Amino acid sequence: HPHPTRKTHMITKIYAEAPTAAFRPLWGGAFRPTLPFITHSAAYGLLLNIAGIDMNKQQTLPTITLAVGAVLPMPALQHKLEQLHVYNNTSRMSKQIQERNKANNVLQKTDVRPVKSEFLTDLKTLLHVDAHPDFIQQLRDGLDGKLPRFGTPFAGENDCPFSIIEERPHHHAHWFQTFNPKTISPHTTYLNSTLQIDRSNSANTVTKI
Repeated sequence: HPHPTRKTHMITKIYAEAPTAAFRPLWGGAFRPTLPFITHSAAYGLLLNIAGIDMNKQQTLPTITLAVGAVLPMPALQHKLEQLHVYNNTSRMSKQIQERNKANNVLQKTDVRPVKSEFLTDLKTLLHVDAHPDFIQQLRDGLDGKLPRFGTPFAGENDCPFSIIEERPHHHAHWFQTFNPKTISPHTTYLNSTLQIDRSNSANTVTKI
């Protein structure tokens, strides 16, 4: 929950829109699903990118209170077929092929297979950010193009760039909140949102419905 009375914090809202998006859960096999909306961890990563903060190079990251909102209509779920493969599975190569690839510095594609992949279209989200004034100013400077970026902001996957990212403090949205079994409804949209990712040990990744 935001704390508007704290003098050391400021509040703003960041609106983001992407023609296509995909937010992958931990999954394996020949089917690549997507979650129905942007997760909190992905939203936090987007804010860091806007503020010019590379999380791989920073030991301490900004502490914020973040709410994720959907600007209706909800994004539509689509499907596509794509090709996945594995590089350099040397156990399946002859010694002659291994030596030839090594000499030519070639990465051999092996285990090529088609997979079904889900993605979203017309993602529109509003992020309610409650943070230290310095971080809010960094966001504004980033949106104004005053900060260097370490990459293009994308909606889950790098072939899904955002088309609009801007500050909209007075915009309205439908906000995701912690699941309450007493208010269950067949018309409710559920999001198993990733709150914290541990890339070295996925068992420590934190999610919440």
